[in-house]
Amino acid sequence: MIKSINKEILDRLNDNAGNFKRNSNAIIGANFETSTPSQAPILTKNWIENLNYRLELCKNDDEKLLEILNSHIEFERIHPFSDGNGRTGRLIMMYLCFQEKITPFVIEKEDRALYMSYLREQNVDIIFDKVNELQEFEKKRMEQF
Repeated sequence: MIKSINKEILDRLNDNAGNFKRNSNAIIGANFETSTPSQAPILTKNWIENLNYRLELCKNDDEKLLEILNSHIEFERIHPFSDGNGRTGRLIMMYLCFQEKITPFVIEKEDRALYMSYLREQNVDIIFDKVNELQEFEKKRMEQF
């Protein structure tokens, strides 16, 4: 499923859309290295298995949200694709919210600096309260329909 999300995002934009990276890549401003191309497939598989296991152990929505946010950091550290990793990762977070029956959220352009700080520092506490606010906003929007 993750590969198909990346393929849809990059359709007609990147010849390698939906395939694991063939060359090394990096996140500008990050203080960590992403996985090597040879590591990306197995790390992604392990990430999915670990994420599903940890979500099963969650007892409430806050724990689920924390797990989703932590898993996003892990996904971005793997950076399995040549392009579109951030967009793919954010769509995975939305998918996981739906799967876990918690309110999805959208990180708006004006929150980009906060989002980048969360990724750079690899600290969920930086963004958790903001995501709760975004979820409340989305709940109100959904009530209108």
